[in-house]
Amino acid sequence: MTSPDDEPDPTGLDQPAGRAQPLWWVAVPALVAGFGGYQLLQGDTGGIWPWGPLVLLLAGLGLLAFVLVDRRR
Repeated sequence: MTSPDDEPDPTGLDQPAGRAQPLWWVAVPALVAGFGGYQLLQGDTGGIWPWGPLVLLLAGLGLLAFVLVDRRR
């Protein structure tokens, strides 16, 4: 028979914690994406094609995805 010390921990509490990142690493991309989305919802982008708000939205979402994927590793 095996003793309880030989069995792996089913809760996974002995796993090392992920790398801690400052809050602003998530907050800044979220604010940039939020501002781009807000400008798109306002509708007054100053031209026919809303390139500025689209770039802000895509850049913010891309950075946010990069930070969150890096956090999960």
